[in-house]
Amino acid sequence: MKTSWITFAMIFGFLAGCGNDVTDVEQEYLSTIKQEHVQAPDFKLGIRLADGSASTAGAWKYTYYTANQGTSVSEFACDSNCYDPNEMQIDLKVPNTSDLLTKDFSIGLRACDGTSSNPEQYCGSWKYTPWASDGGGMSDVATDSNGVDPNTYQIGIRTRSIPITTHDFRVGIKAYDGSLEKWAGPWQFTPTAKSGGGVSPWATDANGIDPNGFRLWLIVWSCADVNELCNDGHSCCEGLYCEDGTCHAIR
Repeated sequence: MKTSWITFAMIFGFLAGCGNDVTDVEQEYLSTIKQEHVQAPDFKLGIRLADGSASTAGAWKYTYYTANQGTSVSEFACDSNCYDPNEMQIDLKVPNTSDLLTKDFSIGLRACDGTSSNPEQYCGSWKYTPWASDGGGMSDVATDSNGVDPNTYQIGIRTRSIPITTHDFRVGIKAYDGSLEKWAGPWQFTPTAKSGGGVSPWATDANGIDPNGFRLWLIVWSCADVNELCNDGHSCCEGLYCEDGTCHAIR
């Protein structure tokens, strides 16, 4: 899949404003992103947290589906004891890949230092990615009011009434223990929306203990590459054509 240098400059500037260096892995993704308007399958997002094992995982907490609800946020998610989770997963749920979303969207996280009975305490601010129609990109790190070991998190989707068209997108999550990249864990990604979505691997920080926050990455592709699925000639990248449901090179 191919996602333009315009977006590379936009996201690079965004990251510079966040004060976070772009790693080699992130640079590889950014150098392949191509900006166009996007049209996505209807979807919702969920998160769950754990404290190092499946037995300590809390319940999944989901937004509403975007086509019906538009902007929405999940209930608070935490691990089994709602105290200092070590890791987070994100779930991209796509009920029907041909049911297209007609609203622009971005995704975000909020972190709090709450409890199971009062999860909305000592909250930080919502941290959203750039809009999908602007090519997507990374959010700032979401953490609680003092920036140390949040207990509870929400995930959200915001929408706006801008007509959009796209080929595909996926969501990434990354854990931080402080602001330095050396203490961050690796990016973990969901499957793509056009493949039906799904759950990311667990994301945690460098030592796997009590991350101080997480950030999201909305990766958007504007066109289909050779041998990828298409539904008309306009969904294939420049220089390709759509035949029998897949993209082919023009000879």
